[in-house]
Amino acid sequence: MSHSSSPATSQPSTALALVAADLAAVEAKMRGNEQDIFPPLAEAFLSLITSGGKRLRPLLALLASARLFAPMSNQAIALAAAVETLHTATLVHDDVIDNALIRRGNPTLNASWTSGATVLAGDYLFARRRVLPQRPATSVSSRSLRRR
Repeated sequence: MSHSSSPATSQPSTALALVAADLAAVEAKMRGNEQDIFPPLAEAFLSLITSGGKRLRPLLALLASARLFAPMSNQAIALAAAVETLHTATLVHDDVIDNALIRRGNPTLNASWTSGATVLAGDYLFARRRVLPQRPATSVSSRSLRRR
């Protein structure tokens, strides 16, 4: 008996192939340029962002943008990065609520920071996702969060 891929099992890899380059741009946008913020916070964010995950949310945002608008715009990339950053912020807050010390095989912020500091880091990520779609550059600095 031959085991061939059904259309249902090949769709995720096909969907990923459609937006793979754009997903790489989302990753770069999420990493941004964090040298202008408190170094331990920048290091923590880089660790969170690079710790893995399926990236389902930005994938869906990119696929919707590709379906509705062609070619892919910088705004679509920024939106996908904002969606994933928001998701990451909720995970940081969840780790505090659940008192989780490990996520995806890595120590959580909650494992080495106080609960208050971890909540503030999640809040910063939440605020940062609001700024991402409005910035043409790939960086967000502490200066960009100040009131004008």
